[in-house]
Amino acid sequence: MPEPGSTGNYTYIFLDYQASQQITKEFSTLREGQSYTLSFHDREVHDVVNTAGGAIDYFSTIGPTVEMTQKPQVSAPGGNILSTWPTIAGGYAVLSGTSMATPFVAVVYALLKSQRPNLSIAELTAILQSTSVPLKAWGSSILSSTAQQGGGLINAYNAINSDLAIFPSQLSFRDGTSPEPQTITVTNTGKNSQTYTVSHEGAAYISLFNNFTSGTGSSLLTFELVNQAEYASAKFSHTSFTLRPGQTVSMQIQVTPPSDVLAHSQPTYSGFVKIQSSKTTFVVPYIGVPYDRYSAQYLDLDTPSNFMRLELVPANSTFEPTYYGFDRNISIDIEQPNVSVTPGFLDVPSYGILAEWGIGEVPVQINDNIIPSPQPYNVGGYGIVYPYIFSENATLVYLTSGDYRPLLRVLRYGGNGTNPDDYESWLGPIIRADI
Repeated sequence: MPEPGSTGNYTYIFLDYQASQQITKEFSTLREGQSYTLSFHDREVHDVVNTAGGAIDYFSTIGPTVEMTQKPQVSAPGGNILSTWPTIAGGYAVLSGTSMATPFVAVVYALLKSQRPNLSIAELTAILQSTSVPLKAWGSSILSSTAQQGGGLINAYNAINSDLAIFPSQLSFRDGTSPEPQTITVTNTGKNSQTYTVSHEGAAYISLFNNFTSGTGSSLLTFELVNQAEYASAKFSHTSFTLRPGQTVSMQIQVTPPSDVLAHSQPTYSGFVKIQSSKTTFVVPYIGVPYDRYSAQYLDLDTPSNFMRLELVPANSTFEPTYYGFDRNISIDIEQPNVSVTPGFLDVPSYGILAEWGIGEVPVQINDNIIPSPQPYNVGGYGIVYPYIFSENATLVYLTSGDYRPLLRVLRYGGNGTNPDDYESWLGPIIRADI
């Protein structure tokens, strides 16, 4: 199964367990310098069942966008595809990735456009999405999250023969424990009256940080795909309806997300609204976050954040944080450093921003708003504090001996960067520098 760019001029083969054991056993009997010849007497080509076929690949891109817009919208064949790339060893490369799936989608779109030239891009996309076929997750018996498969496997035949227009063709319940109901319109674009039934099927519940609760692995790992059978429940204003040709019905959909969720694992729930006639099943994928992102706890020993401010403030700072990293009842004689204090961000007196968070294309300034971490999700991985900071006008200031406190502030999702109440904060213990 040669793949250009990864195997060079070599052609490699996959062996089953029994054949591998036999070859390994024979290798072990060879004397030093003795060669080994593997001969293939069967010249016939045999099809081998791909046990992973018909499922969403484990490496397939996962959405949604930060605003909870459904991405991807559809899926297409892209794993172990026999391509038209000739190899040096003969034959053609077998490749995987969006380079294989994208042409497939483009061709299906072109076919649909040729049959319905007057439809807009949005209308064509809606047809492709609503006529897709939901697939199971790789190595799992449950449906893959809509965050990974969208509406499912794109189906050219279903799209061409579609006689139902659904808008919108995907739903986002965004974040919250009690999301607002969503409304879709369904129009019979066929030539005959049709009766439809409405049902719900849950898809995988996935989390960004499964390792926080697994008890294994590093808490700094950013993602581990675990498909869980934790589903939302759904109610519909219509469970069945009949449409004449050209007739439209509006249908309201209310979901109740899974409860008792671990917000710090950043989970998403998903599923499908199914609209079924006597001959066809249409789907509307949905996705949501089962907690309020604004109200969620952002700072935790096990929950680093992607965006933050990390700076040094006076050891006797009167700032009142969300969390204290020290015992406030313990009194310490403070050694003041010989470093100028600036008014700081949102009027919190500060020496400056730690240099690790200030180095980039343009050095940050003490009054800058939100600063991206140099390595997302990995704040716990930094054990070194460099002896300099960025102060006013992006001035590099070297620290002197004395006492400092680290102050970490995180802007809540959807918060106002100029409102101090929209930040979650942690004021750390005294760091005594001897420089």
